[in-house]
Amino acid sequence: MKHISVLLVMAMIVLSLIGSMGCTKPAENSKAPEKNHVAKTNGSSQKEEQPVKRELTEAEKNYSSGGEGTPDVTEYILKAKELFPIEDDYDSVSSNLYGEEIHLSWDFRQPSEGTYRSVHVQFNRYKEPIEYNKYLDNDRFERSALTMDEAKKRSEALLLEIYPHIKGNYRLREAVMREEGLHVYYEVLKKDVPVFGSEIQFSFRKSNGELSHFYANKNAYEALHYDAKINFTPLAKEEALELFLEKNPLLLMLGKDYGEDNYKPYYRVTYPQWVLRADTKELLYAATRDTYDTTKEESTSDKSLGNRSSLTPAERKEIEKLKNIKTKPEALAKVSEIFHLDPEFLKESQIMKAYQSEDYSYYFRYGKEQEPNYTVSLRAKDLLPMSYYSFSEAYDPETDKVLTEDEINQYRGEAQYFIENYLPFYQEYVHVPTQKDSHSLRFHYYRKLDEYLVDDDSFGFTYVKDGLSSYILNRNFNEISYEEKKLDLEEAKAKMAEVFRFEYSLYPKMENGKIQELIPIYSFSTLHPQLNAIDGTDKNAYYQGRRGLMVPKGTPKDKDFVFDDVLSYGFGVAKEKSYTDLLTIEDLLMNLSSYEYTQYEPRKILIDKYKSIGLFSKESLEKKATLTDFLQTAVLTKLNLKDGDLSDEIFADLFKKTPENRRGVVNLAYGFGWIDKDADVEATITVEEGLKLLTHILFDK
Repeated sequence: MKHISVLLVMAMIVLSLIGSMGCTKPAENSKAPEKNHVAKTNGSSQKEEQPVKRELTEAEKNYSSGGEGTPDVTEYILKAKELFPIEDDYDSVSSNLYGEEIHLSWDFRQPSEGTYRSVHVQFNRYKEPIEYNKYLDNDRFERSALTMDEAKKRSEALLLEIYPHIKGNYRLREAVMREEGLHVYYEVLKKDVPVFGSEIQFSFRKSNGELSHFYANKNAYEALHYDAKINFTPLAKEEALELFLEKNPLLLMLGKDYGEDNYKPYYRVTYPQWVLRADTKELLYAATRDTYDTTKEESTSDKSLGNRSSLTPAERKEIEKLKNIKTKPEALAKVSEIFHLDPEFLKESQIMKAYQSEDYSYYFRYGKEQEPNYTVSLRAKDLLPMSYYSFSEAYDPETDKVLTEDEINQYRGEAQYFIENYLPFYQEYVHVPTQKDSHSLRFHYYRKLDEYLVDDDSFGFTYVKDGLSSYILNRNFNEISYEEKKLDLEEAKAKMAEVFRFEYSLYPKMENGKIQELIPIYSFSTLHPQLNAIDGTDKNAYYQGRRGLMVPKGTPKDKDFVFDDVLSYGFGVAKEKSYTDLLTIEDLLMNLSSYEYTQYEPRKILIDKYKSIGLFSKESLEKKATLTDFLQTAVLTKLNLKDGDLSDEIFADLFKKTPENRRGVVNLAYGFGWIDKDADVEATITVEEGLKLLTHILFDK
């Protein structure tokens, strides 16, 4: 059977070559044929300058009402159809009233699937649209019918059509292309100062340029209707940054991605969601989501045990052989002692293997009818408390449950008692000072290792008016090896200020969904939501927990060649490089992970995947890549070869680093139309040349 499967795969290779040997590689500077771009957001062509007047269809005249109290939505339907591309071949339209918002929905039957796909439009209390959403298939690796400049122009025109009074009170925040489309983001200004957290988004499908999503958050549309009285004289930026980092200092952490061996040092601010008031110089907790309201607090997310998989019979037998597992009665008694939960109200109990660990844990769920539920986990071998969650409302606006100073002192004592009595290793941990808001008190401790704090080794408590709301222990029992930092604290501060755009803005304090006050603040800008830390080894900015690929610096030599498509998917380089720098083996592995749709897959996993054929080794990551190195990774992916195939003798020979076999890979790449026949396959390649190859492979440019 093994030889049959090999023959089938080899036949596939031969057929691919026969079908493509006649292909010629497209010219380096060639572009995809121009598509008929949609100029108007309602779907009209470029020649149709005037919008088509829309009328109600019979289905819309007999729409399905949301029930008693739902207003006449005729004007909303007409307005939605004038602004957005809503076809008339739907089966039904319905409306619902949610508070002061009107929600409309058009349902389109899909005959081949027997299902519905919908278009949704929402209006706010000012009778303005705040969301349009149309279900669309993913356009991954689809050439874009719109350029980014065209997307910006269309977005701005529609923005002014939806909100005429926004004129002069907005600015472009970001324009990016991702796998699902082109996205343009704006933020609202008040007297030329941005409103913190305000966002208006337009998204276009790449395949045909159609508007697929529009969204304006509450911070944005409420700010447009707020009569701002702004007479603040802000602090100097340098003074504000120094004061902010004094009150919210940089932490020197150790972190790593799953699958990596070594930890890396990095710097991040202690509490990224805290900002500095520019008037009182106090720290303020600033929720970035538009759901933030001083009369609301999000309840703890549901972490029910229903999402966990139970042990298999084989695992249960394995547990029975273990001598150091405590019994269930012992575990229940420990829960009663630590968390004061009555066994009488136990609803569910399981023992399972902990995630990414050899340890087993007891999981218990407690609760009464119409009362809060609680979940607890204990490590089975020693009953070490691992987690506790209370699913009660953290804050009740009707009773205004603000913590008093006496309660704060009481909870400090409770946390200290818990630590000293149930966490015997606590001497290894240090408390990171926690800023409290008016309705909760948080304590967080990190393990100290030399001068570093370990990111995935910590414990913390959250207390609310009713007592302990949550406790979590992330304990790393393994040996930790790490790289030494090369960046000192002052260098990190300077880099943070440069990369994250420390900025003056206005924070909207809300009550009952309406802005009561615009507070002047300084904060690290949300212009870089994908970045929040500085690498302590190479000064690179990255997202804590994900070290992805970066866009090259500078301008490519071949300016006519469009790189937007490949860069939008996360292709690029592993460290800061320019287009003229040479590509490394590490860059190849990281790009290959994106190609396989396992974005930012750790290098270790990729190295292990190809070590059986000796393609790459950990020591070779920094080596400069040749054209053949690049083609080997791409061909492997093009043929969709799995680990079993790679270990097969035929394929192992195909990818051995002998001149004959390397030439075989080159011939395959030529057959796919990726390179010229006389390409210098042993030459190193630049970042720009590598991106050109990726663009040819993905989009057949």
